[in-house]
Amino acid sequence: MNYTGLKCPVCGKAFTPDDDIVVCPECGAPYHRECYVKAGKCIYSDKHGTPGSAWRPPEEETRPGANGGTDTGEMVRCPRCGTMNHVNALFCQHCGLPLGEADNKENTRGQNGKQPFGQGQSPFGEGQPIFFDPLGGVNPNDAIDGISAGEVAKFVQNGTQYYIPVFMNLKKFAKNRFNFSAFLLPGIWMLYRKMYKVGAVLTAVVAALYICSAYVTYNFIMPIFESISTALGYVIDPFSMTSQQLNMFASKLGALPVGQRLLCNIPAIVLLIQIVIMIISGFSANRMYLKHSVSSIRQIRQDVQNNEQAAIRVAETGGVNTFVATCAVIIYIIIYYIVSSF
Repeated sequence: MNYTGLKCPVCGKAFTPDDDIVVCPECGAPYHRECYVKAGKCIYSDKHGTPGSAWRPPEEETRPGANGGTDTGEMVRCPRCGTMNHVNALFCQHCGLPLGEADNKENTRGQNGKQPFGQGQSPFGEGQPIFFDPLGGVNPNDAIDGISAGEVAKFVQNGTQYYIPVFMNLKKFAKNRFNFSAFLLPGIWMLYRKMYKVGAVLTAVVAALYICSAYVTYNFIMPIFESISTALGYVIDPFSMTSQQLNMFASKLGALPVGQRLLCNIPAIVLLIQIVIMIISGFSANRMYLKHSVSSIRQIRQDVQNNEQAAIRVAETGGVNTFVATCAVIIYIIIYYIVSSF
């Protein structure tokens, strides 16, 4: 086969009649010999053994023109995973990254003529190639609850290398992973992942618990402690009090009416509730996000019949919302300073 004019999948340069070309024995993809050695394997190896995995020259690939020049290239390389896509494609067919026509042409090759990091090139320009699989080793054609992993990745967008394998393990083996982001910031993480309803409710609950605890502390518990401190004649500080002083303080606290003793326990109860919410959120976040992703994609499929428009809607509906999450954090900080200033 004549490969002259086709582009090497690794370096992106068109083959010439004088090039030393090698061909993958599995799928037939051509490479410059040095590019294949640098990559260490066929970059399409994740598709080997699947139906239609044989390499075929793209019809839109740059070829020499009749006048000895070259036609305008019709393929662009995804800057994240290196997959070749049609120049008019809105999203990468492999990892779902939104493709900008101008950005892709700029990012396909760096200013120094080398491929950007993540496309088989070491970030330092030397040494072993580094490969990045945006789907975390999952075949994009594998189904996750009836939807291809590639389409789910287009919805998730950020963090696909973590979430796609987690989703696959959840559906195939019922194995989950603890989500530390959702544990540390339960409501805010859900807002960030565009699960607005449950995120707003959980954020409001956590904020209300904090306000309740702070209100009881500043308006009821502190006056009680100040009265006990006055009666004992020393400042109540667990870190500087002697064991005898602590015993005297405990006896005074135990002599309070039942209602006041219950008030003193409210901050500890609220803290326990908050910890429980954080733990539940950490364990259930991935399942909730999987359900949200799948149901959203199915709803889009039902509402939009055109595949191209559906892909656009999936990308717009999915992804993350940094602005809303940042606003929630700012509101938390404002509430903290307002309550603590009372």
